[in-house]
Parts: sequence; C-alpha cells; structure tokens
Amino acid sequence: MCGVPYVVAPFEAEAQCAFLEEANLVDGVVTEDSDSLLFGCRNVVRNLFGPKPHLFTSSQIKSDLGLVREDMVKMAIFMGCDYTKGVSGIAAVNAVEVVSAWTDKSRVGDGLVRFKDWVDKRLGEIGQETKRNRQLEIIEEVLEEDEGIEEDRVQAQIEKRYIAQHRNYRYNWVFPANFPDFEIIEEFMTPKVDRSLEEFSWAEP
Repeated sequence: MCGVPYVVAPFEAEAQCAFLEEANLVDGVVTEDSDSLLFGCRNVVRNLFGPKPHLFTSSQIKSDLGLVREDMVKMAIFMGCDYTKGVSGIAAVNAVEVVSAWTDKSRVGDGLVRFKDWVDKRLGEIGQETKRNRQLEIIEEVLEEDEGIEEDRVQAQIEKRYIAQHRNYRYNWVFPANFPDFEIIEEFMTPKVDRSLEEFSWAEP
C-alpha cells in the first residue's frame, strides 16, 4: 500500500512485530498496545503522533523495575489483559511483589502455581478460628518439605518472608478457576508468527 512494505500476521500483530525486531528486520515497534512488551518487543514507541511520544525499552524496564519479559507476562496473568480478567484484589504493586518472591524453577508460571497452592491449599484448609495461631507453624512445615539444594532453600526463605508479610491479604483475592492459565502464558511466550526473514523493500507509491 502506497509502496510501504507490510506483513500479514497469522496471529497477533504485536507478536509479529516482536519477531521482526528480534530478526533485526525493524528497529522498533510503534503501537499503543502494552502487550507488545509481553510478546518480546524490545523498543516500543507510544503516542508517536501525539504531543509527547515516549520510548519504552525492555532494558530500561529491567533496570528500573527489575522485570524481564517473563515477569511482565506473569503480571498480566495477575492484573488482566486481552485474554484474562486477572485476579481481583491484586494491583500492580502486589503483583510485582508476588512475581519477585515466587520465581519460576522449570517453566514460566510455575512460581504462580506454588503461590496459588499456598493461597488455596495450605492456608485455606485452616479453620477461621485457628488461622492466626497456626499460620506460621504451617508455613514452617511447608518450607521444610520444599527445602532441598541451597538455591531452593534461599527461594523458600524469600517465599516465607512474603507469606509472613501478606498473611492477611488473601481474604480479598479472587482467582480465575484456571489460574495460572498456561495456555495464555504459552500464547505470549511462543505465539504464531510469520518467520520469513525476507528483507523489506520499498516500492513506488
């Protein structure tokens, strides 16, 4: 169109743009969709034609917030995106705390499984009258079961601190039935894209 090269994305346009940037076929992505960072875009320009264009980079987000792509995907699972409503009662600050404390061991999202397991199984089974008295004792039992190699032991202590600091917050949290939805995580991490490496060429309008 008008001599401008284009690609028809088989799935999400932002996912296709992320691949084009990863393949060094483009220098950046212009979009108003924040999902672009979750699909893997590294340099995103928003409000390009407005009074104050702004460049978001994955490297700056990591430097400022300590978040990488996988973390942002998990935050979207918490806070909601095009594919899920998210968890009611958990906002940005708490989502960052959860993602930072409950890190993944084998695949993206398995830290959220342990977090949900704590919410639903470990503490949810305690009677209302005994929750406050038994909570820390049960936390210790859970962590003793999980502690193994040194790395796991350190991670267990991080999760323990989070649990102790947020033991009263869970009563306001409402999770989707399939939390965390690994199909959504997979869509972000390995989306369908046109993987052609053919370079763009401009034509006469």
